[in-house]
Amino acid sequence: MTEKEASAMNPLTWLTKKFKLQILIPINMIIREINCWVKKELDVLCQQLLEYNEKTFGKFM
Repeated sequence: MTEKEASAMNPLTWLTKKFKLQILIPINMIIREINCWVKKELDVLCQQLLEYNEKTFGKFM
């Protein structure tokens, strides 16, 4: 946003847009970190489940 656009805009609207942008960027970073963590946990869980199934049902396969 240019200074000209900002000065033509209602100050409250300008602050609201700026605040939303400042909040959305960190939230997106946090969401990416959470998604990465969940994927890693699911990989570990999947591996544990495969190992359990091999130990438990391997003789029947």
